[in-house]
Amino acid sequence: MDTRLAKYELMVILMPDMGESKTAEELQEVREQITATGGEILDEDLWGVRKLAYQIKKQENGYYAVFNFTFDTSKVHELETSLILNPQVIRQLVLRISDSYTLKKLADYEEQWAKDDLESKQKEDAEQERKDELKKPVRKVEKPLKKEEKVVEVKEEKEEEKPKKETKKIKEEVKEEKEEEEEKPKKETKKKKEEETDSRSKLDEFDEKLRSLINDPDITL
Repeated sequence: MDTRLAKYELMVILMPDMGESKTAEELQEVREQITATGGEILDEDLWGVRKLAYQIKKQENGYYAVFNFTFDTSKVHELETSLILNPQVIRQLVLRISDSYTLKKLADYEEQWAKDDLESKQKEDAEQERKDELKKPVRKVEKPLKKEEKVVEVKEEKEEEKPKKETKKIKEEVKEEKEEEEEKPKKETKKKKEEETDSRSKLDEFDEKLRSLINDPDITL
């Protein structure tokens, strides 16, 4: 290969409403501009009319064509200028590529786009499924108590019963004290009566002995 030649790729976008015949003429003119200066077209891919990423020269659509070719490096600027001045060309882009580069055609891009769309859809579905799962009410699953947990639970129940038993015991003690307080005056009254009765009995016994002494004829007072 001539050292002045290098591999290039050209994407050119033509007006979309020229019709089939006029479009074919414009594409042939591009080919001749490449070959007229010693370039060689290695491959090409005609995409047809497609929607533009954004509006250019008041156009929303354009006819896409891609050429893979060798070209004299010193004349690349001349080729670009010729395409820019062509009123039927909406946009053009010339890129230098490596010698091992192979033209990636529209079918390859569409296959990759379809794959990307599928992966994107799968990710969206998975994310939506995750969100739906988060919205579902969580059912609390009660695990069966282990032996150790049961022992602790019984112990806790006993601890809860302890204050109740202590309260009951205190109430009983208070009741007994109250009953003792109520019985105390009665016992004291009874004891007092018994003491009075005993004292009276002793007094009567003393009086009786005294009378016996007085009435005894053998005793001189």
